[in-house]
Amino acid sequence: MRSSPLAVGHKLGLYTFVYKLRNYNSPYLSYSLDHADSAIQVVDYHTYANDPAPTLSSVQATIAAHNPDGVTEPIWVSEWGALWSSYNTLARALLTAEQLLTFAEGDVEGVTIFNLYDWSTAPGQDYGLIDLQDDGLGGVNRVPTETYYAYRLLIRGLKDGKDRLAFTSSGLGMSGYALVTRDANNLYIIVKDGDGTVDVDISAVSGYDGIATIYEYSTANKDVVVATPAVSSGQLSFVAPASGLSLVQVPAQPNAVSIRAFAAGDSRGWISQGWRVSTLLLVAFLAAWCSIYWVMHHDRP
Repeated sequence: MRSSPLAVGHKLGLYTFVYKLRNYNSPYLSYSLDHADSAIQVVDYHTYANDPAPTLSSVQATIAAHNPDGVTEPIWVSEWGALWSSYNTLARALLTAEQLLTFAEGDVEGVTIFNLYDWSTAPGQDYGLIDLQDDGLGGVNRVPTETYYAYRLLIRGLKDGKDRLAFTSSGLGMSGYALVTRDANNLYIIVKDGDGTVDVDISAVSGYDGIATIYEYSTANKDVVVATPAVSSGQLSFVAPASGLSLVQVPAQPNAVSIRAFAAGDSRGWISQGWRVSTLLLVAFLAAWCSIYWVMHHDRP
């Protein structure tokens, strides 16, 4: 594996990248920004850390500290994921979900998970989101892993540059997590490890009503619709798995005007507050109808 620029200069309308691998603290980034900041439009790096937040914070701090042109370059993460271990466990699926949500909250513009299909040809090394090998050791051709389903569920609520809405919630456990986004067509509520009945109040959010669709990823359900509750006066409830993911999709009505506030809670508590909007430019691509984009470097083993 290597670290090298993807492009030099701004040629033919192509982006200029600062690209580096694994060592996100490398002086390569700061040096490039100090000496060629005006020619750089994107900073791209790789991380295989279970918690990518420190790497992201480090890269953001480096960009801020080495910024002679006054422009804050967006960040792409063009490799992340399991690499040397299987995606086919519930634990790995939920870890991948946490990582993707971390990138989303960190305003990463683009991510490419490694890898869609098994990248190793060694028997038993089924390291892709989709098991491509029928190697006699349990691998079956083109069978999605646990992580594939979790990833597929999440990107419905994250892809295509959705707005991210600030919100408050109560009652989620230590591993609980929530995120709220919207686009022109739907409001999306993502809940990880909700563990019980979740009561949602979106009565102060103009224009979202009708029938909600609840998708679930868990040991029992692999990114399937588990409920279609009606939204009545901005209220709806659903049951979230203790270990898993829920995605609530609420359609926008034709006469939607503005968003004023959002409140969320569950059966163990309740907090509400106003909203703010920040642009989420997370580009997550999933295969076929879920649009994942994958990259296989030619110098991989």
